[in-house]
Amino acid sequence: MRFPSLFEGVNVDMATKYAALLKTMLLTSFYAPVSPIATVFAIAGLILVYWSDKVSFLANWKVLFHYLS
Repeated sequence: MRFPSLFEGVNVDMATKYAALLKTMLLTSFYAPVSPIATVFAIAGLILVYWSDKVSFLANWKVLFHYLS
């Protein structure tokens, strides 16, 4: 077992996180005229996701960089 790998953290796919954020925002803008309370729930959800991702990122995430060749 490699001990340094225990401290590297888990891989994060930022594209998936960005797609989920855009999906939430677009669905909220679509349903906001029908149900205005959806906007409040979406903002609360985005704030919750922001803080949970921030804490997780500082604790144990590892972002992989893919460079174009």
